[in-house]
Amino acid sequence: MNSNDIDVTVGGTDLTISSDNVIDNVTVEENPYEEIPYEENPLWVLCENEDCYGLNYKKFLKEKMNICEYCGFNLKMSSFDRLELSIDPGTWNPLNEDLFSLDPFELSFDPEREPFEYDEVELSEEFNSDDELSDEQLSEFNSEEELEEFNSDGELSDEQLSEFNSEEETFEEEPSEEKPSEKEPSEEKPSEKELSEEQKTLQEKILSEFEERFNLEFEKFQSEREEEARALALKFGDGPSYTERLDSYQKETGLPDAIQTGTGQLNEVPIAIGVMEFEFMGGSMGSVVGEKITRLVEYATTKRLPIILVCASGGARMQEGSLSLMQMAKISAALYDYECELNNKSLYVSILTSPTTGGVMASFGMLGDIIIAEPDAYIAFAGKRVIEQTLNIIIPEGVQVADYLFEQGLFDSLVPRNTLKGILRDLFRRYPFFPLNLT
Repeated sequence: MNSNDIDVTVGGTDLTISSDNVIDNVTVEENPYEEIPYEENPLWVLCENEDCYGLNYKKFLKEKMNICEYCGFNLKMSSFDRLELSIDPGTWNPLNEDLFSLDPFELSFDPEREPFEYDEVELSEEFNSDDELSDEQLSEFNSEEELEEFNSDGELSDEQLSEFNSEEETFEEEPSEEKPSEKEPSEEKPSEKELSEEQKTLQEKILSEFEERFNLEFEKFQSEREEEARALALKFGDGPSYTERLDSYQKETGLPDAIQTGTGQLNEVPIAIGVMEFEFMGGSMGSVVGEKITRLVEYATTKRLPIILVCASGGARMQEGSLSLMQMAKISAALYDYECELNNKSLYVSILTSPTTGGVMASFGMLGDIIIAEPDAYIAFAGKRVIEQTLNIIIPEGVQVADYLFEQGLFDSLVPRNTLKGILRDLFRRYPFFPLNLT
């Protein structure tokens, strides 16, 4: 028996394991998902319902339309999954994919830029070297009488000299004795020549002081503009700028911005549809989102198509300031033209998912001819914390949930996700929209 043999007892029987059958180097692979939080685990999706928090297997979640298998809560969906749920397969035709967001407040200042210089040609046309009137200025004097009043030597014209023909208006020459006294310079007042020299020196001194002050103010203005440009880049501490965040979200989602717009078919009825992507900066509405929705509405007006807009947004994009707020009025005006142009043949369906807040809820989200909301969706203009801190009141729980708001009459219908497509099909049958294939 070898000294390295191992004696073991299995089921009351003594066994000897030879050292030749022992594996010395045993490696156990670690589970890569063992220490990853549930919400970041690529295999499981945590339910967002506070009363559930169940784990849903991600592979089967898409087949169940992102509905929790434990409590039936509607989880967030990507815009790609939403398009598959809303329209017929193979009918999606995107529009305006070339629009993508940039930083509208990105300022650039070139300190080496040369100062503005006037064009010498333009100056020569207005003022000649002899300080005489130019041809264009002389053309203003159309009559010969006006030209005769001013001769080239600056002397009086013949008509003006004729006025001094009478003997009473002639002036006698003054005595020669008084003339030398006039030429002598007075001690109290300096001569015109001396005064002009003093004015020149004073003028040079003022210009030099002004140039120094201008340079100081220009350097101060330059530094302020650079600081303003850095502030408008919206860098929160050491975090990325707005442009950098846009690049990262575009790479993560594969979308140019927080919405997909295009045309498709629902039960073979052509429609114009826009779906917001919440994973792109919280579905915030910036200039590009507003422009794409406006162009979609204008396209639907021209082609006389019904419109479906699926809202999932945190509101206006704060990084773009007032430009994002202008999109509310722009989209609302386009929807008004759509309704006036098509009259009774217009149909705009607004679908509110969780969350729909801020400027989206306050504009096109609530302007639909028919407003549909998903159950348990969070819908509000301002969040609970903001209202409580601003108005110093307490907001009861559940008043900003779609179920409670539907009971108050804010929506036309509360439709679960798995029956939404059938409801839309029945809805279009009641309006004068016909499928492309009537057979």
